[in-house]
Amino acid sequence: MEANKLGFIYEKEKPEVLTALEIRDHNGTPINNRWGFSRVTYEYDNAGHVITTKALNKNGELDGNAPKSSLYDISDTNTLTLLTSNIKQGLFTSGPEIRYTYDDKHRGPVKIGFFGIDGLPTTLESGLRGVAAFNITYDENDNITSLKLIGTNGLSISPDTDRKSEPDEIKMEYDNKANIIKISFFKNGEPIPRSYRYQREDETAVASISFQFDEQRHVTEVRYFDKNGAPTYRTTRRGNLQYYGVKFNFVDNKYVPTYYLDSQGNEL
Repeated sequence: MEANKLGFIYEKEKPEVLTALEIRDHNGTPINNRWGFSRVTYEYDNAGHVITTKALNKNGELDGNAPKSSLYDISDTNTLTLLTSNIKQGLFTSGPEIRYTYDDKHRGPVKIGFFGIDGLPTTLESGLRGVAAFNITYDENDNITSLKLIGTNGLSISPDTDRKSEPDEIKMEYDNKANIIKISFFKNGEPIPRSYRYQREDETAVASISFQFDEQRHVTEVRYFDKNGAPTYRTTRRGNLQYYGVKFNFVDNKYVPTYYLDSQGNEL
């Protein structure tokens, strides 16, 4: 059996402008995927910004079964880089409809909101569960420096996860190559550690994480800090080692830990 195909649809007058992605069978006929939608459409404003994306079934109707998920690890620089890139390019997809709002200062949106087939705000159901919108801020280089998580009532919200404490805001710092070198978690404007509901007594909660990179933009070091900015430790799965950071090598397209670090950044 031949695999399904992905079709790209462009504006007739502007062939460089993508208006839809369409799922097709091997004969080129539009079909619904396993979630019920066949096409993702893109609408633009006069400045060329994506202002709306919609998940439609093969009949052209909004699909209420489109996955409402955000499966991004907000503690990882690489996945946050992907998330922020998708947001800025209008490529974030989740649920039946996403609406993007812009200002006159930045290329990317300052808000994205998730909507159901009834046109009302809806929430993510996995990943950042319970979140209905992101409020977004930028630095002078158009790097996203803050993602504020918003509920259906328009107020800030912490996602509903298996953790005991979660932030309502994620802040990011960058180096001169646009690598995310620090991720920090906040709630009500104050630093907050992320901690599990059933966290072991010998494991501390992490409020911020720093990263170092090589010239190829691969992560070479990760270190952990508490809400006061002091080094804090994590514990290996077997519980026999407390470490404050990790050194990595990038081998065969994957990160391989080389050794653990103490609170001073020295090898354990």
